[in-house]
Amino acid sequence: MAHTLRIRKSGSRVYEIRIFRGFDSETGKRLAPCSMTWPVPEEMSAREAEQKIIEIEEEFRLVVSGAVLKEKPVSETVTFRKYTERYL
Repeated sequence: MAHTLRIRKSGSRVYEIRIFRGFDSETGKRLAPCSMTWPVPEEMSAREAEQKIIEIEEEFRLVVSGAVLKEKPVSETVTFRKYTERYL
């Protein structure tokens, strides 16, 4: 897993997710990883947060790879563009 729990100076907890994107085909250099942070709700226990971050990381990995996502409640196919418009 590519997530790390960080505790800020304020005491709030956040998970940092970093996804490796591979290498540039022309230069052979490593591409910069995609990353995001997820703030853990204060009322969430450590165990619940760990389970949730695994789900979030897997979804983020699919988005970074450009795969098509399936929404859980609705069987509609969601593209990267629709995903970003909805969540960002």
